[in-house]
Amino acid sequence: MSLDKVKASDNVGAMIGRGGKSGEGVSASGYYEVDCFDKDGNLKWHDDIHNLITTQGLNHMLDITLGGDTQLTAWFMAPYTTGAIGAGSTYAAPIVVESTNYDEATRPAWTEGAAAAGVITNGTAVVMTWNSTDTVNGIELMSFSTKSDTAQAGARLFSQGAFTGGAKAMTSGDTLNITYTVTLTDT
Repeated sequence: MSLDKVKASDNVGAMIGRGGKSGEGVSASGYYEVDCFDKDGNLKWHDDIHNLITTQGLNHMLDITLGGDTQLTAWFMAPYTTGAIGAGSTYAAPIVVESTNYDEATRPAWTEGAAAAGVITNGTAVVMTWNSTDTVNGIELMSFSTKSDTAQAGARLFSQGAFTGGAKAMTSGDTLNITYTVTLTDT
């Protein structure tokens, strides 16, 4: 998916005055690109999800960049089944319920490439293979790998994205391939 298709989504702006000018700032946005394949490798559906970067995720970016906090270097994806995404959702107090009905023993790792031109994404899709019937509403990105964990000290929930058109039915053998892209732009 090219960046020119990304629509305005949940953004955060920070205004910086320079030389008496106003209206300058930084905007953060992201999206998930998801392909679902059936057990025979046929594409069942494709979805581009404009995500919500949580307040916890935004604060983490600021704390690392300007506050001297320790960087979290591992990030993981998880599907969720119920609930509505919200900026106030945190790792310790999620608003949605995570699905664990996929084969991988832990949440699959999101392995980022190098940032370029204000964009970072994973070079290889994150893959999850379903082992039962399930209904999935969207995807989350978080900093700890244990399925359904909410107790890991210092863990962060970075973003959540709801599927367009509502929940998706998953059956045993279905595979999700997920790419996540974050963009920072000077506004």
